[in-house]
Amino acid sequence: MFIATVNEFLIASVFLRDPGVKTVAVGLYGMVADQRDADFGMFSAGTLLLALPVPAVFWFLQRYIAEGLTSGAVKG
Repeated sequence: MFIATVNEFLIASVFLRDPGVKTVAVGLYGMVADQRDADFGMFSAGTLLLALPVPAVFWFLQRYIAEGLTSGAVKG
């Protein structure tokens, strides 16, 4: 999972040069890159807001994930 995220960031930062079509990771990096007085509080808040939906969706769909895993394990 981590490698896919890093690869997405690298590819997006190389190929996407128009500010209107950048990914969120590249946009957040642009907030703090090459600045001595970067606003790391805003950067941290942005990363937290981006990270919250993933555990929320997992928490909501956890029962379906467990049912799917156990239903495939039944023999017969």
